[in-house]
Amino acid sequence: MSSSIKAGGLTPDEEYGSEDDFEPYFRRLHHASTSSRPSSLSGRSSSTSRPTSPGLLGHLGLNGPTLEVHLLEDHLYMKPSFDENTPTSDPLLQGTVTLHLPKARTLRHLSVQVLGLQDIGWGDNRAIESSIVLDREVTLLDSLASKADDDDSAHLKLEKGEHTWEFILVIPSSTPTYERSRWGRVRHRVVAKAKGLAAFGGDIVTEERELFLKVDPGGAVSGPPPGFHARIEGRIDTSSPFGIELQSKHLMVGGLLLFRFHALPLADQPLVIASIALNIRQHFTLQSPEDATRTLNPKPDSLHVAFLDGDHPPNDGDLQSDKPALAANRKNLWSSEGGGELKFKHLARLPKDNVLRPSTFPGTKAFIKLRHTVEVEILYHLPKDGELGQRLKVSISKGLEFHNCSSYLPSLVLPEYAVRDPLPQGPSEEHPNCLCCLKLKPLIERHGKPLLVEEGRAPIPKLGVDGRTQGLVDQV
Repeated sequence: MSSSIKAGGLTPDEEYGSEDDFEPYFRRLHHASTSSRPSSLSGRSSSTSRPTSPGLLGHLGLNGPTLEVHLLEDHLYMKPSFDENTPTSDPLLQGTVTLHLPKARTLRHLSVQVLGLQDIGWGDNRAIESSIVLDREVTLLDSLASKADDDDSAHLKLEKGEHTWEFILVIPSSTPTYERSRWGRVRHRVVAKAKGLAAFGGDIVTEERELFLKVDPGGAVSGPPPGFHARIEGRIDTSSPFGIELQSKHLMVGGLLLFRFHALPLADQPLVIASIALNIRQHFTLQSPEDATRTLNPKPDSLHVAFLDGDHPPNDGDLQSDKPALAANRKNLWSSEGGGELKFKHLARLPKDNVLRPSTFPGTKAFIKLRHTVEVEILYHLPKDGELGQRLKVSISKGLEFHNCSSYLPSLVLPEYAVRDPLPQGPSEEHPNCLCCLKLKPLIERHGKPLLVEEGRAPIPKLGVDGRTQGLVDQV
């Protein structure tokens, strides 16, 4: 692993910038161009003569050779091992290298290289720390190792036209995946090089091809991420127990989260709930690849998911509706004055990948690590003698893991073959390879309805004869 220091630093802005602020290195996943797909991967070289317009330089004999690299897939899904003793199924990077020759030439060496480049910004006056986190190369042709460089007769002679080689590279599943945030970035590039074909015996290098590495922890080889279902219990003050249920078909960046809440206040203790907020805490850990003792744990980001009060009541699972306020002059979410209990469900969309980044999973040897917690904050009052009383707060949190926004089933597998397409393709923006770009209606159809159909077995408090909580029980 190599490392270098560049002048300057990544400015730790208080807010994330716009999408353009991340260009060119922080390019969004769904803005990547579609890769060319070679027809086969037999490992052979092919040559064809293709008549092309030579242009002015061609008529003058000044056209030079050109080299291109194409990837079978520019998105690879990693499955790192959670246990060091468990073998991993490393993905294969496959593609082709195409050489265009305006006239017959001699080729001495041809190779393909994939590089993982990392930049860490420490958020202070220290310089950006740059390093290489992946360096793999495959040699498709090498006659320099055993032949004299000036002996053209010993090297491969190619006719005028187009020549194609196919390649395969193994990418370790522990490789740091694509990342972009205020604290740093990780990006991967693929290039091919042909030695001795440029002017004056120089090398020809292709334009860089972007490669996106992401973690898919699904059970099958091409399975989607697992579902998420968590239950949390707590108390408001010391008297009123409450239960929380969080559900997601696949807990993914840009996806959906269903929030259920059930509070059972005691009859002898008035309770007013002013608001309930649902937030995500995003924790970064930075580690220098050259100095294991150099680490940084910056202040976590607080990402808003939902805020519920009298002016913003729960949507009862209908994310597309604009529910009116409970009353024109009522600001609190709920009061026990009328008796009964507080019970609701609220469907929310998670932040997109510009602000919410995927969690770092065990087995990934990353130097920019992320972990997440979800926090529920309840603001309430305990009225007494006709007075509302001061505003109090209770918070409860739970750790969780967010999966990449493009690790959902349509991005992982090919569709089934059929005489007629059961789901005709509409405009490209309706079928992106990233949940962040998926419109709300199809997102609810695919990920929201299953949550709402399975009406929640929300945890509810169970009280003993003395009025104290005995625990949470499932709703029947």
